[in-house]
Parts: sequence; C-alpha cells; structure tokens
Amino acid sequence: SHQVIKAILAICAIIFVSSHLVWKQEFEEVLLNAIAIAVSAIPEGLPVIITLVLAVGVRRMARHQALIRKLPTVETLGSATVVCTDKTGTLTRNEMVITRICTSQQTFQVTGEGYRPEGTIIADDDGKSDEKALESLVKTAVLCNNATLKKEDGDWRMIGDATEGAMLTLAGKVQAELLKLREKEPRKAELPFDSKIKFMATVNEHPEGLKAHLKGSFEAVLSRCTHILDGQTVREITEIDKKRFSQMNHEYASSALRVIAFAERRLDERTQPEAFVGSDQAGYTLLGIVGMIDLPRPEAIEAVTKCRKAGIRVVMITGDHQTTALAVGGQVGLYEDGMESITGSDLARLSDQELREKVLKIAVYARTSPEDKMRIIQALQSHGHIVSMTGDGVNDAPALTRADIGVAMGRTGTDVAREAAGMVLVNDNFASIVAAVEEGRIIFNNLRKAIGFLVSTNVGEVLIFLVASLFGLAAPLRAVQILWVNLVTDGTTSIALGVDPAEGDEMEKPPRKPDEALLSKTMLTQVAVVSTLMCAGTLYAHKIG
Repeated sequence: SHQVIKAILAICAIIFVSSHLVWKQEFEEVLLNAIAIAVSAIPEGLPVIITLVLAVGVRRMARHQALIRKLPTVETLGSATVVCTDKTGTLTRNEMVITRICTSQQTFQVTGEGYRPEGTIIADDDGKSDEKALESLVKTAVLCNNATLKKEDGDWRMIGDATEGAMLTLAGKVQAELLKLREKEPRKAELPFDSKIKFMATVNEHPEGLKAHLKGSFEAVLSRCTHILDGQTVREITEIDKKRFSQMNHEYASSALRVIAFAERRLDERTQPEAFVGSDQAGYTLLGIVGMIDLPRPEAIEAVTKCRKAGIRVVMITGDHQTTALAVGGQVGLYEDGMESITGSDLARLSDQELREKVLKIAVYARTSPEDKMRIIQALQSHGHIVSMTGDGVNDAPALTRADIGVAMGRTGTDVAREAAGMVLVNDNFASIVAAVEEGRIIFNNLRKAIGFLVSTNVGEVLIFLVASLFGLAAPLRAVQILWVNLVTDGTTSIALGVDPAEGDEMEKPPRKPDEALLSKTMLTQVAVVSTLMCAGTLYAHKIG
C-alpha cells in the first residue's frame, strides 16, 4: 500500500508537469486525468478478494478439523518454519492403557485395550505375591481421580483426562466394585494436578479415619515418600528401594510408557484436610508405579515426514519423562540419533543467550512447564523462525499469544487457551496442523496469483495515462471506465485465481522467507511484459478508433 501511494504521487506529479506546464492542457482536464490515474493505480477490488480468499481458506481448513479464529493466521500458516507440538493426544491417540505395574515385591502385566474394564492382571514370576500393595495402589488410583467411567448403551464411555481414565479402567479389571469406591470414601479436600508440581493429592474419609492419596510423576511422588508398603507391612524406604523403582521407571519410559507413581498416608483425626493439601506434603508411603502406553497416531508419522520434506522443523514439548518423550519421538520420526533433547530443569539453568545458541539443535523438550514454552518461542524467533505452538492449559495462553501461530486443543483445551490462539484443533491431531500449513501455502500462492493479475492490469492502466501525457495525447479512458474495469472485469477474474486448487507440490518446497517480497522477480517480469502490451494495445486501438 505504501509503495502504491508513493508511485501514484510521483506519476501524478509527472503528468501534471507534462500535461499542464509542457503541453499546456486545461487544468480541469489535467485534474480529471490525475483522478483517473489514482483510480487506475488503486486496486479497488483487492480488499474484497483477499477477504474472500482467506474466508475460502478457512472453510477448507475446517474440513481438516482446524478452526481459524483470526483470518491473518491463514496466511501466516504458509510461512511456518517450526512447529512446536505437545505429545499426548497430538502425536499420540490420547487413549491411555496401563500395561505394566510395579510394587515393592512384584511386577505385573495388564491385558486389554481401550477403556473397557476387561482384561487380566498377570503377575510375573520374579517376586513374592504382593496383592495388598496392588489393591492399595488401585484404590489410590480411583480416589485420587476426577475422571468418570460408565457404561452406556452397551459400550464404556470415559469422561475426563485420558490418564485418569486408564486408572479407572485398571480398577475395573481388578474388581468392578472398586469403580464405586469414591461413593464409599468421599473426598474431603483436593489439590488439583498442576504442571509445576507434577502431582495431585486428595484427602478422603476411610473406615479407619482420614487418609491422603497422592499420584503424579515418579520423581515428584518419590521425593515425598519416607515409607514403602512391603507386602503386608509398612517400613521405611531404603536406597535399595529407590534404586529398584528408578530402574523400573527408566525401563518403562524406554519402552515409550508414561510412568505414574502412587502413595498414601494416614492422617491424624485432628488434621484439617484443606490445610493439609495446601501444605508442603511429605511422609507418604510409596505403593508402586504403573506404566501406560499411548500409541502414536499413524497419520502423525506421515505428517512429520511431510513436514521434513517441506523444510519445517517439528519440535516436541511435553511434560512427560525424557526417556518416554524420546521413545515416542523416535516412533513418529521427529527424533533421531545425533539430535539433542533437554529437560525443564536443565532448561531453567540455561541463560537466554545459551538457549538461543542451543535451540536449533534441540528436538525434544521433556518435563517442561508452560513458562518454558515462552522462552523456547523467543529463542526460535530470535533466529527469524515463524513458530507454531500448541497449548491446552490456562498457563499456555501467554505462549499461544506470543507464537506467530497459536494452536489450541479443541477437545482437551481450556476456554482461555482457545481465546488466546489463532487456530483451534477440533480433534487435537498433529496431522491437522500440517494439513492447515499446506492449505496456508496454497492460499498464499493463490493470493499471489490474484495480486499479480491486479497489479498487471493496474500498472497497464497507469502506463496508458503516463504515455499519453508525455506525448500530449488526450486521455484514452475516463475515471468511470477505469472503475468499471477494476470492479467488474478484474474482480471476477481475480476471484477465480484466488480459489485455484492446489498445484500438488506445495509441501515439497521450503517455507517462504518472512521478508520475501510479495511479488517475486518472475512475477515482476510478467507484470512488466503484460502491462506494456496492454498499454501499447490500448493506445493503438484508441488511435485507430
């Protein structure tokens, strides 16, 4: 727009000098010619065409389960150079299934799929029977839980977090009556799960008094345990116990299993439940850990491959254990040998300058907090990258706003995250992001075609008046004729160009540079040739007419 305005003023000045001062034409005629030039130089239909093309793009993206909240996001998507994505539900199916259990004396394997509480708990032969610890672990998994599992029309339906749903499914496999445990032991207080503390705690009534239940990441739970349930007895936890569970935690995580630990603690009758959960808790008894799997989405693997061909980096940012994140990253193809990964604690020790130096080498961020996302975005943007960032929680809102393309989760995301984002994934699927990026590239190419056509015709119109003025000829066209051409004939043709189908190779080219000119050198050459021919043809027709 600035370039067009400057060009109009310069050409109007030239025409005024040549027409009025050199060729002594009437002032009124020169003024009308200047108005005609301004009309011809400004593409009146361009705002309508741009809005229409972006709106059509929004409709196309909706078919890929991507809802656009802000129209400029459509065009920005085509420029994305880095896609930062969560793991659970985005790269994976978000259908957690517990497959392994480890208590102080025994390990178990769990069969079954989905959220149907049908399967068996098979004890390994490498330890003593530990049924009491298994029962206590499952009870904590039910009581320290906000999900719901119920049977409707012959099928089981889970409402809530996928991780908690898997815990209820496990309880149903152990004993169906355990699913009603929350009715028998009502909750008195709750500390909700938070990505900063990485655990959840509740206080429930128990036949023998109040009891606190704790579940969360292995490190967060273990640090709060001073005892362990060993068979039928509770004893102090030892370094040997910690080493064994740490080894099992690493083994599970290396198999792409998400590890959750469980603990409980009996409370004094005088304890205030709300005050207890709000305090810095300790003194828990470790019950065991479980390993649950969330299989990668097949379409996510294909989408990551497509991103690589398109020159787009895919970075995983997750709150899960580093080993689990690397295993899933390897399965979907975004992490390979030689690439780097980092945890949230290591990231916190890096200065902003150190992070900027390392950020281009890191493919996986594990055990991160929402605040870490903001630092990662800023570090990537400092290298000139156009960053897409996914988020679902309230704390993700600043990062979604800061990112060039904020992407919120439609299923698991909060209202705050969706309001802050420019795009919402209806199905929380990573493949939808890639499909939206491809659509963004198609839209930008179509906009270029439409704008190239409009610029060609408008430059041709300006040349007609400029040449006529320089040679002292009467203006071949009037302002109203120019308006008719721009609004009626140019507009309809530009709309057709703006909704062109894909050429098929959009995702085989690197992302366009953010500072790249809207009209490429090839297009400028085409504009020069077309506008010159248009000018010559119009002046010739006017002369012989």
